[in-house]
Amino acid sequence: MDWCAVYTDLYYIRIFSLFGTEKTIICSVGNVISMTGHEEYLAVAYHSASPFMGNQTLRFKIFDGNNNFREIIDASLPLSPCSQLQSFTYSEG
Repeated sequence: MDWCAVYTDLYYIRIFSLFGTEKTIICSVGNVISMTGHEEYLAVAYHSASPFMGNQTLRFKIFDGNNNFREIIDASLPLSPCSQLQSFTYSEG
């Protein structure tokens, strides 16, 4: 991995090289709640709707860093009613 991702208060995900040069900007479709990276992939979990009565509607996207951070997956992130996302990470296995 030769990049770093940062989420801004203007709903952008900015990708920087390890030398600090901006590589690309991704416009977020919702409030990002977590990001994680592994090798060339960036995964982003975000609110796809406002929380209602303690329930959250979350989605996640995976971007391919080898292809200028093109989106390759956009899917729902199911949670049980009134639960919270505790961890969002890649794992081996």
